[in-house]
Amino acid sequence: MVYRGKNVATKVVGTDPVNWNGSNISQKGAILGFSDKDDPNLVTKAAGNSSTAAVYLHNCYEGLGRIGSVAPAYVTLGTPWAYAEVKNNITIVSSDGGSFGGMNFNFRPDAIKFDYKRAHFENPNDKKANRNDNEAASVVAYLWKGSYTNEQKVGYNGKAETMTDRDRFILGTMQSTASPDAKLIAEINAKIEGNAADWTSKTIEFTYKDNTTAPEKLNVIFCAGDYFGDQKQLGVGNSLTIDNVEFVYYHELTNLTYGGKVYTPNADGLVEISDAAYDANTSLEFAVKGVGATVEKGAYNPATHEMTLEVRGNDFAFNSASKTVYTLRFKSDAQVAAPELASLSISGVSFTELKAGQTEYTLPFAYNPGLVFQGTANGTATVSESVYDNAAKTHTVNVVDATSNKTTKYVFSFTEAVADAASGIYDGALSVVLTNSANVSVPTALNNASINVTKNANGTINLAINNFSFGGIPVGDIFVSNVPMNADKIEKTRRTILMTAFNEDGTPNTDCLGWMMGALPVEVSAELNTTAKNTLASIDIITADNPMLSQMFKGIHVDFVPFTVKGNLLDDSFSSRQYYENLTVSGHVTKAASKFLQINNHFFDPNNNNQECNLPMSFLDLSKAIVDANVTMDDIMAGAPKANNTLVYLPAGSTIQAANAIVDSKATNFVVNDQVAFHAPKAFTATQVSYDRAFKFGNGYVSSFVLPFAMNTTYVDGKVYKFNAVNGDNVNFTEVTGQLKANVPYLIVANSAKPFSTALAKEVEIEATPETMEVKADNAPSFAHIGSYNTTKVTSENGTTYYGYTGGKFVKANYGTLNPFRTLIKATGTTATQFSLKLDGEVTGIIGVNTELGKVDVYNLEGKLVRSQVEAATALQGLEKGVYVINGKKVMK
Repeated sequence: MVYRGKNVATKVVGTDPVNWNGSNISQKGAILGFSDKDDPNLVTKAAGNSSTAAVYLHNCYEGLGRIGSVAPAYVTLGTPWAYAEVKNNITIVSSDGGSFGGMNFNFRPDAIKFDYKRAHFENPNDKKANRNDNEAASVVAYLWKGSYTNEQKVGYNGKAETMTDRDRFILGTMQSTASPDAKLIAEINAKIEGNAADWTSKTIEFTYKDNTTAPEKLNVIFCAGDYFGDQKQLGVGNSLTIDNVEFVYYHELTNLTYGGKVYTPNADGLVEISDAAYDANTSLEFAVKGVGATVEKGAYNPATHEMTLEVRGNDFAFNSASKTVYTLRFKSDAQVAAPELASLSISGVSFTELKAGQTEYTLPFAYNPGLVFQGTANGTATVSESVYDNAAKTHTVNVVDATSNKTTKYVFSFTEAVADAASGIYDGALSVVLTNSANVSVPTALNNASINVTKNANGTINLAINNFSFGGIPVGDIFVSNVPMNADKIEKTRRTILMTAFNEDGTPNTDCLGWMMGALPVEVSAELNTTAKNTLASIDIITADNPMLSQMFKGIHVDFVPFTVKGNLLDDSFSSRQYYENLTVSGHVTKAASKFLQINNHFFDPNNNNQECNLPMSFLDLSKAIVDANVTMDDIMAGAPKANNTLVYLPAGSTIQAANAIVDSKATNFVVNDQVAFHAPKAFTATQVSYDRAFKFGNGYVSSFVLPFAMNTTYVDGKVYKFNAVNGDNVNFTEVTGQLKANVPYLIVANSAKPFSTALAKEVEIEATPETMEVKADNAPSFAHIGSYNTTKVTSENGTTYYGYTGGKFVKANYGTLNPFRTLIKATGTTATQFSLKLDGEVTGIIGVNTELGKVDVYNLEGKLVRSQVEAATALQGLEKGVYVINGKKVMK
């Protein structure tokens, strides 16, 4: 409805919310004498937000002829009114409108709260009308007493009449006559900016001009446009949906004053006045949040030394839930002392600076979340685990007395690390020895890691290893704090640590084992080279006092060496250990650290009846490392199997002279152990060479070989043959005279057990090992004579067939193993079962034979061993038809 003057009937359009009146545009047509049946409603009903209905305010355009404008949609607790001065029934000369009056109201709310939606240019009824996407919606509310009057023109070309309590009169933006008791008590004039497609809650506080006088009247206005703005800027289609409007009455105790001292309630509503006993003659003064809020005191309880307060909102008489209850706790005759720390250790070190009544301390060393605080308290109180704060860099320890319900909070701050020559990153590698409850110890292969050393203000240092893991399990960051160091050396020192880990967002990474393991004692020792920034260090993680961990590990020992490693890390399927097949070392190799070079290359496996495991390295490259002068070859080879062909490349100028020690590309003595893996990454020369293979000889016995050095047949005791052709079912080899090449496979008919002894007595050049070692037939490139320096398992399948020499013939091998320094024939595109061997055109009729492929075991499907260590090529001969298992694969005969 809209008021149009004393003598003009009020036009009611649509349905207004109860106690509210809405604007409409129907009066325009009625004023001019036209039908308004098609006029859109500015105020309509909409779906509520968990309520029966909401009010929808929608600015619309109204026009007759050339007369037209956008009308504001608003609802008010007062009376909407409108005025228009129209000239010649065509031109609007001036216009006005708004709200006057309101409802009787005597309360003093602190805020108004409501839910709303907001949109611009939403379903405009005339898209050519003024569009304003930046227009804000309006929320206006005011409380007053008395009356404000002035003359105001109302309606179509209406005359002036007396209007009482117009909005602008009360708010002081237009002149009016105020009654003697008139007073604006509180107001809201707020904007709602932007859009809100979903229901949004908003609370707007009143600004009180007088917070002691009770009001008599209230008006609230919600408008889809700028209520007090320029009407020409109203935007067509701009909408505001309002629901769940309510007043908010605060009822909160800010503080109280007792005996001249100010006390503040805690989050649980408790006011501790533990330093003053209750005295009825001592006044209590209250500061509350809530205009019109009142405080009701309860009676003092001498048994508990407590008093209850109720802070009631201004609407308490009609809403009994509008209150907050507080408890005042006074000093008793026999006051229970606040719980305190009786003793404290930090990272396992006794903290001797505790002082009665002091709860804040600054420690002279650096912060870390893994620092461990452990303590005892007086009386029946208990000490909680410390709470770290990575942002503030503090640890907080709470001492809790459940009996008195008191807690004392101790806050520990820290001092930043200081600059020092010892500080920095110490690169190296670490190995972890895990000892289980059965006292079986298993070390891990070296893995590169770094220790970050920092210096504390008190002269101690901190050692940090990030991303520590063992057995493939991520554990977390190790931080050993406040460790004394003398002359760059740390004697065995015990500390208590918590290994921590965090996600990128700063939250704890609970997938890491450190959190679960809890606080653990550790013992650390180290020798630091502060100039070269490397260290030999060890950490023992002591598990005895950890029930969960001690069931898994009797001990966890960490060795950190002053060099980094790079190499081919392999898994041994038999023992499940990792080892390096080759290794290149950078950094500092000391006598004490050298024993870690070949971890897991030779050991007796306690989990497999102490079976000996030999996993030799092919080479160990120390040429770029610093090797101390007191390091011997025995130190370097301490972890190697007895039978090995490990080449050790030493730094330039090294004085170590031993078998397979190479300095400046020269070796005094090169020893080749037959059927042991070999690999030379770089060429070198050797003054003396020995090869321990004993060849069978006599009766034209044929053997194969491939060696990493060249020699002349003049010095070979026997005839050497090279593969050159395949004719039918014959493989042809021709004799070689003159120079034999390195890394080329050959056959030999030896005249003695050591046919190469004369040739190897001279200086020999050992060539770098190529990726492949093979000779292809001149007339059949799909056939190749191949050699190997590794133990190589072969399987004839997928068009590739392997042939091993036996009984004067090369016989197909379904499965087998080619041992180091031996050869075989590899063919593609043929499945022939055998080929005869021709040496210089003559088929051999050799009685003695040499099977170059290794032996295999044959099992039936029940797992029973039916043949042990038989030649692979003839493994199934003589057995009944069926399915057998060879080298882990099923084979059908």
